[in-house]
Amino acid sequence: EFSIQAYIFCIRLSILVKHMESYHPAILHLLKKMHPVLPLSATELQEFVGYLVLDLACRQNELAQAYSVRNSYKLHDSKVNAVLRALAHDNYCLFWRVKRTVDGHKAKIMEFVEDDVKKQTLKCLGRSYLNIDLPALEQYTNTSWPILTKDYGVGWQLEGTKVIIRKPKAK
Repeated sequence: EFSIQAYIFCIRLSILVKHMESYHPAILHLLKKMHPVLPLSATELQEFVGYLVLDLACRQNELAQAYSVRNSYKLHDSKVNAVLRALAHDNYCLFWRVKRTVDGHKAKIMEFVEDDVKKQTLKCLGRSYLNIDLPALEQYTNTSWPILTKDYGVGWQLEGTKVIIRKPKAK
């Protein structure tokens, strides 16, 4: 009992500080070695399987394995399912919506893939639109305009509150 509670505490703490070297092997040990001997409660099992699934999908970029683990443990977590769906379909709106509603531990694990989601969002917007409102762009990427231009190399032009992505070709 005590060792399971110690593992649970260490896993939660390690997730909050994003120390994957600590939480990933601990989750695997908890689920594969400790749980078969002294079963976790149903809610604890769902919680830690959810962390493992998110880690596989967000940090390791292993969506197929994340789906496999979810199915093998019969995980029923609508928010984890929504994250998997968002990543599989490049649905940045769903990703940010879910990130705002999950608990702090899941949000921390989701941070590993945020940069990729922002880059994919910018690519999609760049291919699809000629211009976009600045507040919408900042909402879709969950990032301010100065950071988008500085850290992500966005070369679009800002004219008031409208971002010009590209100009229409002359006929």
